[in-house]
Amino acid sequence: MPQLFYRQKNNNNRDNIIENIMNKNIEKNPLKEQLKQWVIETNGSINSEQLLYDTPILEQRIITSVQIIDLILYLEYLRGSPIDVERIGPGVFSTINRIHDTFLYDGDLSCA
Repeated sequence: MPQLFYRQKNNNNRDNIIENIMNKNIEKNPLKEQLKQWVIETNGSINSEQLLYDTPILEQRIITSVQIIDLILYLEYLRGSPIDVERIGPGVFSTINRIHDTFLYDGDLSCA
């Protein structure tokens, strides 16, 4: 009986575990979560389940190129300092993971 309970519990949690692995979010990162929430609110029609950390947000028109300026201002707010404009280049705004790693992660220490 205990093994049956374990298997049922394990199967019930399977979807959550898969979602965490797909999002590369086993340990929550507050800055990455805030960035994801900003993208969701800015888009207005996508939900949290539809937006993964590796979803191509510009390519899929989840945010527009015009909204990049607002995103830069929001990144500066999250960092508490201006971003280095020399870090802006092709592909840096492609996914939440890429944005986080480029602007909100500093070496071994996250800004989180």
